[in-house]
Amino acid sequence: MAACEVIIALNIAESHAIEADAPIFVQGIICEESLPAGAFIQIVGIAVDNISLRYRESQINAKELHINYQLIINTLEKSKCILESLVKEKLPNDSDNSVDTRVNISEAWFSTMNSLLRISLMDDNTKAIFKACKTSRKLVSDSVFAVIVMILNHDQGMKCDEKVFVTMDYAHTLVIVDFLKLSVAYLPSIFEDVGSNVQQNVGVRLAFCSDGFTGHNWYVGAVVFTAVMLLGSSGALPPWAIEYMPEIFQSMFLACASDGDRFLSIIQASLDIKFERNGKKIAGRYFEKLSDSSRTNFLEQATMSIRANNAEGWRRLKGAIKNLCGGKKKEALYNLKPAMTIWDASRM
Repeated sequence: MAACEVIIALNIAESHAIEADAPIFVQGIICEESLPAGAFIQIVGIAVDNISLRYRESQINAKELHINYQLIINTLEKSKCILESLVKEKLPNDSDNSVDTRVNISEAWFSTMNSLLRISLMDDNTKAIFKACKTSRKLVSDSVFAVIVMILNHDQGMKCDEKVFVTMDYAHTLVIVDFLKLSVAYLPSIFEDVGSNVQQNVGVRLAFCSDGFTGHNWYVGAVVFTAVMLLGSSGALPPWAIEYMPEIFQSMFLACASDGDRFLSIIQASLDIKFERNGKKIAGRYFEKLSDSSRTNFLEQATMSIRANNAEGWRRLKGAIKNLCGGKKKEALYNLKPAMTIWDASRM
């Protein structure tokens, strides 16, 4: 318990240091060769993996697992200011030696969330523990909402200033992709909280409504999430991240209980849903003046992909999205696919 309080205090201190742009965030102090930013969140993820291993090897029973699980959830909940720091605007730093540590912190947070999801899905005992803990579901849904905001910060396909909003052109986006695939496919109920968050904090307007879920938080959350994935394909995410879109859309299909008509209605609504503040489509500039023929062709491919529900079908849907978004991007705005951060637990 005391160790958890120390970790919480360190995470809060790191979050405050980010907001204050503390002078410790320079090369040589915060880096892989010394101690990466986000190391204290990563410790929690390592603890989750260790507990998972001990449970699988019958070194701890379900009751002991539950006690440890509650400690971890409490630690993450009290450290959530770290997650909030990822979506906030950050003042530029003129120092050539400064580093934006939010990318490492983001990688650590979502890596830990992936560990939490994996342990929650291990067996009936762990599923029951997760289901009984409202805080764990809220942590997952808040993390999904944070991803939505992070991508929206790169609206209209323009690469924003990394010193203002956290860039998506880094290893944390790979971890986020895994997080989205897991959370969306296996915990579709999170869209209820995501939809509530979106309506309170973003403000959206559904221009297309076709089924009984219209207006419900779940429906709004699912539609906005899908529209944001389209925005990502329009340039808000780096090209190497778009290659994972087939798996994310397959996860969305599973979130709809493999109901093709339901998923298709969500895709249709995602093409039209708009911000209340300016009337622009969330899916991005390529969808603002979508012709009737382009829309029809895209929805026909979406229908075929849903019916096929296989790797080739979802890959073809990704191709159809690329075609709507102007084809393959040739501008050298992004880096090559990044390597993951080296987390050396022995130094933590």
